[in-house]
Amino acid sequence: MYIKRSIIILIIAVIAGLKGYSQEILSNEASYRVEYSYYYKRDSTKTGYLMDTYFLDICKSGHSFFYSRITQYRDSVKQASLAQGMDAYQASEVIRSLPRGLVWYIDKRYADRKVMYYTQLVWDVFRGIGELELPKWEIVGDTTILNGFTCKKAIGVAGGREWIVWYTPDIQLNEGPWLLWGLPGLILKAEDSTGCFKFICDNVGELAPPYYVLLSGDYNNTRSMDLAGAVRAETMYELDPKKFMSVYGFGEMQGPPIPQRYYIPLYLVE
Repeated sequence: MYIKRSIIILIIAVIAGLKGYSQEILSNEASYRVEYSYYYKRDSTKTGYLMDTYFLDICKSGHSFFYSRITQYRDSVKQASLAQGMDAYQASEVIRSLPRGLVWYIDKRYADRKVMYYTQLVWDVFRGIGELELPKWEIVGDTTILNGFTCKKAIGVAGGREWIVWYTPDIQLNEGPWLLWGLPGLILKAEDSTGCFKFICDNVGELAPPYYVLLSGDYNNTRSMDLAGAVRAETMYELDPKKFMSVYGFGEMQGPPIPQRYYIPLYLVE
């Protein structure tokens, strides 16, 4: 899909959620939405990619949200079903046939230079809080055209990975997907040096307030920790769920041994 030079006004439907069981993010100052295709691998020996669609919502108030469009839509349908009087089982049946997206999202807060990483593991929400670090960029001389925009190449390190990115000065937003930001233009494409992760921009639009994002999870049971701690918990959950259940107090997982699982964390911690 090509990015349209003329800004498209996106009217976002407001869906009421259940307090406590969903996080309702309201921003009357939301200004832009950038849509990215996110390609990732769970096994570096495989050639194919898994894929999700992520929205980057940029707010004039100095922060941005990066979250799965698929998960947000699925959660919104479930919350709307519950609001109509369905019980939890009925609402789950409504969304059973809908695609599943990734459950992590990022809140970048530029005013206090903080980043908050949220992920739902079992029935709790794990919130990792860390410093919003500016990647150390090196702008190199290469240029290319992406979706009609002249882009410049930069190389930098973020989240323990080296990234090769293409940004366009034609869109004066110093934002990008995930933890990538701080260049003199919007990042349209990013790929890590191992080739396991790619973000490709598909569209840019202007948001019309008021604007809501619904993200499900039991926010009454939010576990706060540093960013590295949340990433370690998520990695353990993906690779060894039995160990995770025991270490984090969810109880012992019963059943036969779990076959070997493959997972490559996007964020690398020591």
